[in-house]
Amino acid sequence: MSLIQEKVLVINKIVYGEYSIYTANTYEYYARILKREGKFEEAAAIYDNIIKIYIDKYGEEHVETAITINNLANILKEQKKFKDALKIYEKV
Repeated sequence: MSLIQEKVLVINKIVYGEYSIYTANTYEYYARILKREGKFEEAAAIYDNIIKIYIDKYGEEHVETAITINNLANILKEQKKFKDALKIYEKV
């Protein structure tokens, strides 16, 4: 994570809280960067956290929740974890 991204995340946590939508959005940008860098395990862990926040704030049926779950499945697919990815795709 770049210094700017770290600052944005820290500010969001202070202003909005660890489990706010704004903080989750910042985490999502970070997870996308990690995915592009090939750091799939780290990105997947962050997506797990984002999903928990979105389920809490939006519910399981919300489009943002579904998109984020799908993003996690895509990461698993890229890691060749096809069975795990398929289970998640079936949820979405």
